[in-house]
Amino acid sequence: MKKLLVSAACLLVLSGCFWNRQETTSNSENSSMLYVVNVLSKDIYNDAHIKGSLHIDLDDLQMYADKWDKNTPVVFYCSNYQCSASGHAAKVFKQAGFKQVYAYEGGAAEWFQLGYPMEGPQTEEISGYLKQAVQAPDHVQQNIDVITASQLKDMMTQAGLL
Repeated sequence: MKKLLVSAACLLVLSGCFWNRQETTSNSENSSMLYVVNVLSKDIYNDAHIKGSLHIDLDDLQMYADKWDKNTPVVFYCSNYQCSASGHAAKVFKQAGFKQVYAYEGGAAEWFQLGYPMEGPQTEEISGYLKQAVQAPDHVQQNIDVITASQLKDMMTQAGLL
């Protein structure tokens, strides 16, 4: 019986370690949490993504924008500078009233090439784009805040995601 009680207590304590960030709906005014969101397909996300990031399909953006605390910083990324999905996602969240929304337009490819932490098997047939040269364009998308890889890395480190 004692072993059963100890096991139950351990499970109760450990259950808090396995929360799903996608379902968090904190209303805290000073949330220190950070969402880093990959908006590529689920297959590409599963194969290679920035460590600590989560996945949202572009079709589900509004659902999360309606659920999440508008004071929580959100950074969107996709594959590289040629992909416009991160900018589109940032605009959706900005229009939904989020105060701190960013697009990391270097994406998974730049992050990978800088040697920053990635997760997933990174198979060549799915994630071959990670090794293709990336170069920032001369222009910046209008009406969104764009951040660099080092700024994102600093934000993630401060938030405890890296």
